[in-house]
Amino acid sequence: MKIPFSPPFINDSVVQEVLDSLNSGWITTGPKVSRLENRMAHWIDVEKALCLNSASAGMQLMLEWFGVGPGDEVIIPAYTYASTATAVLHCGAIPVMVDAEPNSFELSIKNVEKAIGPKTKAIIPVDIGGWPCDYDELFQLVNREDLRKLFTPQHLHQEKLGRILIMADAAHSIGSKYKGQAVGKLADLTIISLHAVKNITSAEGGVVLFNLPAPFQNEEEYRKNKIISQNGHSKNVHEKALNDGWRYDIIALGKKINMTDLGAAIALAQLDQWDEMQGRRIEIFHQYSHALKAIDGIRLPHFSDDVRQGNGHLFMIQLLNTSIEKRDQLISEMKDLGIALNVHFVSLPQFTYFQSLGYLPEDFPNAVQLSNSEISLPIYPQLTDEQVHFLLKSLNFVLSKLELG
Repeated sequence: MKIPFSPPFINDSVVQEVLDSLNSGWITTGPKVSRLENRMAHWIDVEKALCLNSASAGMQLMLEWFGVGPGDEVIIPAYTYASTATAVLHCGAIPVMVDAEPNSFELSIKNVEKAIGPKTKAIIPVDIGGWPCDYDELFQLVNREDLRKLFTPQHLHQEKLGRILIMADAAHSIGSKYKGQAVGKLADLTIISLHAVKNITSAEGGVVLFNLPAPFQNEEEYRKNKIISQNGHSKNVHEKALNDGWRYDIIALGKKINMTDLGAAIALAQLDQWDEMQGRRIEIFHQYSHALKAIDGIRLPHFSDDVRQGNGHLFMIQLLNTSIEKRDQLISEMKDLGIALNVHFVSLPQFTYFQSLGYLPEDFPNAVQLSNSEISLPIYPQLTDEQVHFLLKSLNFVLSKLELG
């Protein structure tokens, strides 16, 4: 039996929505992108949502909007995907990596506090696996009087905010909640990914959710960044057609990072089926949890507690008291049985590029330990009960064989 790690959810409804785009003549940014932006904003209950070609582009766009540049520092977890750091580097700024707490995939607020300095302009918390960070603690931190006094604004937007920006890397956490509020309403800005393996996809894509406090006007900041995302054009192709005029102006230094209607069509069709898709994903999450809870050699992920509810994006297992070689052997033997496992993530200091910048694994021992001991099981709506049963039976067999459980 073959079980891939994370194939996209494509059914007839998705195909028909994409065909509707193809037949309409609008395949680049057009009416479906507008529909998706409106639906996302309404669903999350924020004023505006901006659809782009990736979450990575969204993070860089909004850091630049905030005036982050050379010499500035942005605090990020060492345990995250590379784009959290590269978005900062593309701005010319310095990623200040903080180590995780022992045996915890969550952002360490204690380590964030230690890392804040006069050059700190932003913090990028990451909701690993769809599990929300402690946003209240983050905001209590950046609103503390001594840290507000330490903040040194060097841009109009920094002066308006008057403190460190909280920009959530919520690539994993669409649909997750913290204290009853949806991810997207928790940070100043939230970036969601619609990449092919996410709970909702547009093949490639990302969404910026605007939740800026007064005196910012989220509608205005959305409009400005929409223009930048479309090469600085005063109006896009769809707007030209609606207004029956070809003439436009270039009014900003822009980027080419807009989402297409073809991509938006996939996401719209999946949003229509969210309850069904998400219900099955959560059902599988609980099946895994129930079947594996008695195994001593592993630590299972959380789904909910008193204040947080995840979205089942990943089922991340931490193997206890073992080596990276044994972990990799488990992945290899499961592959031989037809089951694809994955690792989320290799910590940033373990990569050659980041080591060349001076980030060393020995400075982030907890992140490295998490990286070397983590495996992710397949979890997506198309998995059948038969496949789940086969996977669990196979995993138990391999864990026993390698003396890991």
